[in-house]
Amino acid sequence: MIKTGGENVYSVEVEGAINSLPYVTDSAVVGVPHKEWGEMVVAFVVLREGRGDVRQETIREDLKRALPSFKVPKEVVFVRSLPKSELGKVQKQMLRENYAKGVH
Repeated sequence: MIKTGGENVYSVEVEGAINSLPYVTDSAVVGVPHKEWGEMVVAFVVLREGRGDVRQETIREDLKRALPSFKVPKEVVFVRSLPKSELGKVQKQMLRENYAKGVH
């Protein structure tokens, strides 16, 4: 769960909305520290092949139709793949650490 601006955001709900977009293959949503809101919602998104034309704003606008504004990621980071454990679980801590380091 991500706590942002006094609201609770469940990453699985946001991931479901992102993954339902026709141009997305996979996603992971994490909270990263934010001075004003406590945490900020950040989405890591893998686009379908050939959809490199999709921009962060496109995803945010599409999500505003499905989610309350406080659940829409403040930032969308495009990645080629998500780091996963041997069991196939997304390693969200690694995503948070890489985001903090500026490595995407």
